[in-house]
Amino acid sequence: MKKNDWILAFIILAAAGIFMGWNMILAKTKGEYVRIYQEGKLLGEYPLSRDDTVAVGRTNVVEILGGKVRMKKADCKDQLCVRQHEISKNRESIICLPNQVVVEISSGEEADYDAIVK
Repeated sequence: MKKNDWILAFIILAAAGIFMGWNMILAKTKGEYVRIYQEGKLLGEYPLSRDDTVAVGRTNVVEILGGKVRMKKADCKDQLCVRQHEISKNRESIICLPNQVVVEISSGEEADYDAIVK
């Protein structure tokens, strides 16, 4: 590789690093609501500012505490959703695949469209 190749590679890596840093640090805003879905249906929307415990059917228990959300209990075999870290930022989620439960953080500022295709 020549000198100009190294310079180009450095510029590309620096740009990618800046973009990733921007996306990870500044783009994730604090969420305001938690939405709970089961089998694709919205079961409820709860404010993160209020501590609460929500039973999702007979299978899962979601806990909202101190502006953070976690899956407190689940009857699935692998317990991956229970071991997942707490979430509090916009668009973060906890998914219990065996019970088809999705817990998702929302900022309340939803776009009108998911995507625009030309």
